Amino acid sequence: MTPNEHDPLIRQLLELVKELDAEDIPIILGGGMSLYLRQRFLSARTPRYPFDVATRSTADLDLFLSGNLIADAPKIESLKQVIGRLDYKVIPEAKDFQFSKEVDLYGQKRTVKIDLLAAPPQAADKAFEDRKEDAESDSGRHHAYDIFATVVRMGQQDWENAKEHLAAHKGRPYMKRAAGIREKDFHMTRTL
Repeated sequence: MTPNEHDPLIRQLLELVKELDAEDIPIILGGGMSLYLRQRFLSARTPRYPFDVATRSTADLDLFLSGNLIADAPKIESLKQVIGRLDYKVIPEAKDFQFSKEVDLYGQKRTVKIDLLAAPPQAADKAFEDRKEDAESDSGRHHAYDIFATVVRMGQQDWENAKEHLAAHKGRPYMKRAAGIREKDFHMTRTL
């Protein structure tokens, strides 16, 4: 992929990935940028949903950290060093999880942000409820849309893997909770 000269977020992603690869630090890209790249380069709409989904704009890079990475102190230290070398600064309200920097785009300043995402501690597991009715943030709606768009664009193998995962884990608390959220907050009547 060559960066679009007009898109500082793609340029920043490429710089970040180059540095992370050099340090052998695996991450999973999520959020709006992940959906954009998937739509542009990987997959077409699947027949499970009759319409294509629009790509939403985004101003950040959502990076999911695996449990193995989080448990590897030297790798986490390397990740911090990479973020620092690329001139990102800690966002004080979200210390150690959000970073930003100003980039120049044709003489105008734009902010690029990195969000490091990991599963919350069990006692604080309110990843949906904390944003659902937040008048100050629109993130809950965006995250729900990202999940929807991801499912719509799943390839057949991803779909089969998800079905196997559901069958194997449907009795577990996190899966029951997810099913309850879907039923309560995303219920829709099928008319097909």
